[in-house]
Amino acid sequence: MSGPDMLRKFQGVWIPAELWKDRALSITEKVMLVEIGSLEDDERGCYASNAKFAEFFDLSISRVSEIISGLAEKRLVSVEQIRDGVRVVERRIRLIHPFGKPKNPSENAENPFGKHGEPPSENTQESNTLLSNTMRVIKTPSANAPAKGKRADGKPRGAKFDPLTAKPENVSDEAWVGFCEMRKSKRKDLTERACQLIAKKLAGHAEPDAVLDNSTTNSWTDIYPNSVLPGAGAKNGKASRHTNLDQINHEDGLEQQADGTYRIASVTP
Repeated sequence: MSGPDMLRKFQGVWIPAELWKDRALSITEKVMLVEIGSLEDDERGCYASNAKFAEFFDLSISRVSEIISGLAEKRLVSVEQIRDGVRVVERRIRLIHPFGKPKNPSENAENPFGKHGEPPSENTQESNTLLSNTMRVIKTPSANAPAKGKRADGKPRGAKFDPLTAKPENVSDEAWVGFCEMRKSKRKDLTERACQLIAKKLAGHAEPDAVLDNSTTNSWTDIYPNSVLPGAGAKNGKASRHTNLDQINHEDGLEQQADGTYRIASVTP
């Protein structure tokens, strides 16, 4: 992991015995907790992104997100999102139970060569082998990581879908980006299928941007085309598709009768 997330005084990691022996946690969850603890500072906690963790552990970004969400559900970490309006600008993770330090380190821990310079004991050798194997596990891709190759649709397997690339043809960039960001802030990212269904709903609608803006403003995860009438875009400061209606002579070809009603004008041969 590189960049600002690595601005720390790092000399190694220490895993408490109760955490190491907890069979309810996977080895990946344990080392993720250790890494979060090593990156955490008093003011901002651990603010490393999923992409940074994915690079460090050689996992997919989606797998990192699942691991951190699972740790939060188990009440092992707290996750705080810093927002600028509806946009998330930073995520801060903190250990709910920060790791302490060993109070009585063993003599072998201080001197890896055993007492008085003697060769390490058999137990010490086993411990070192276990640690070595653990570190190899960290560098090995997770069994849940997407396999190499391509999907049936020709896209790289494991590539995360970007809804910004699936903008409906009759929608502006501004309206679509706003709607996508709102969905993302609610942790309801649009899937490829959802984008297809939204495009189908908006097809032929007179005010597609107004439909999206209405859902964005109200933080609705779905869209409701029938709730937006023609001309709504003009009320929101956008050019309406129904323009120049006030410049058309709507009485052309009609005759006004004595009672104030109109009828089609008679044509003189």
